[in-house]
This record gives sequence, C-alpha cells and structure tokens, in this order.
Amino acid sequence: MTERSESKLSVLASTCISSAVYAIVLNPLDVIKNTQIGSLNRLSVKHSIEQIISHKGLPNLWRGISPSLVSILGVNLVHYSLYEILRPPLDDWFGSLGSGLSAMVAKLTAVIVSSPIERFKTSLMGTGSGQLSFSNIGFSGLRVTLVRDVLFSGTFFLTMENLHKKHKDKHPNISRTLSCTTGAILATLITHPFDVIKTKLQTRNCCYSHLEKIPFSGIKLIVKREGLQTLTHGIWPRLGRLVLGVNIYINLYEYFKQYFDKHNFYMID
Repeated sequence: MTERSESKLSVLASTCISSAVYAIVLNPLDVIKNTQIGSLNRLSVKHSIEQIISHKGLPNLWRGISPSLVSILGVNLVHYSLYEILRPPLDDWFGSLGSGLSAMVAKLTAVIVSSPIERFKTSLMGTGSGQLSFSNIGFSGLRVTLVRDVLFSGTFFLTMENLHKKHKDKHPNISRTLSCTTGAILATLITHPFDVIKTKLQTRNCCYSHLEKIPFSGIKLIVKREGLQTLTHGIWPRLGRLVLGVNIYINLYEYFKQYFDKHNFYMID
C-alpha cells in the first residue's frame, strides 16, 4: 500500500479485480498444499499433483475455485477497506507500528465474517468434497485461523509497509516487490505451523477436533505424535502461493486504485 484512496468505489473495484486474478492464478497451489496436509500419507508436491490430476485431470487443480473466489473476495473487501480506514490514525498514534496494528484488526474482522466459506473451501480443496455449514462445524478451525491470519497480516504489513517506505525513493521500481516478498516469506515461516493445524482440522475434523481450542499446545501435540517435519507439510506450495499472491495482489490493487483515482472514479461515489 502507498497512499490512501480518495474513493470508496476505487477501493471496491480494485479489490474485486485483484481478488479475482489472485484466486484464479493461485488456486492450484492452494489445492496442492491442502492435499499434502490433509492426506493420511506424507505426500511430496509431485505425488500430490499426480493424485489430484489422476481423478479428473488437470482441471482438478482448480477444484474449489467458486468458494475460493467468494472467500478471497469477502476477506479482501472487509480487510482492505478497514485497513485503508484504520491505517492513517493508527500511523499517527503508533508510528511505524500503525500498519501492523491496522492489518491485525482488519484481518480479525475479515476472518470471522468469512469462516464458514473458508472452511468449505479448504475441505473441498483438500479432500475433493465439502459441505457449506453455518453451524458449529462451519466455524471449525476458527481459533487457529484467527491466530494464523492475524499474525500473518500483522507481520506482513508491518514488514512490507516499513521496508517500502524506507526504500521507495532510492529504488522506486522494485521497492514494493522486494518489500512484499520479504514480508510474505517472514510471515509464512512464522505462521505455517498454525496453517497445518487449521488444514487438518478442516479436512480431518474427526481426528483433530481436540486441537480446536488449543492452537499453541496443538503444535506440540502434533510434533509429539507425528514428528517435527509434519509442521513443514505443504510449506513450499503455500510459500509459493503467498509470495506470488501478495505481489500479484498488492501491485494490481495499487495500480487499479491509482488508475481509478486518476480517472475520477470517485465522481460516481
């Protein structure tokens, strides 16, 4: 992010376009990651891909694309709209910490709103089947999802915004890309153990439901039962998806936001 948009419609339109591209391009990496973590066997990336396409061919890499589009669009509309509103005052109050705090509050709200559709999406991608529910099961994995996403968002935006602010004048052409990449790598490494727990809860709930209320202790229990390397399952497709994803999303979002502002899109607000 750079400057706050003058138009709510610019933010809305930019979010919709960026979210659609993000979901379509990166859906295969999400399917591979969820298949790896959700499998009863320890699958490599190669074997995961082979298993996915052996059933219905290459298009199976885009299974779950509909709930993925709805989930990503819903999360981003809430998250980026709130982030744009909260960042200026929190920057004034907390200085360099403002971007991280703004992102955490915005993500907390977005995750709660989108939890049922996110649970359905993860189950469908990981196992090939799923059911949309607004009962308790629709919110399975909510606590660990909140920990993962709020921690990721705070780490990413704090790192990205401050690095970009520091280097944008000297390196205007690559500053945003480098700051996004650095923030995404750091945030992914910190939060991946929680993603493992979340995916296991939402693809094999019967076996891991006891971890729902203890996300931090759950990491220790999984390591004790399945080994330390379990916490790295799916990390490469997730890392690739997030590094590519934040660069695609942030750059498109900023481009279209500036484009719409420049062409007076706010005139129809």
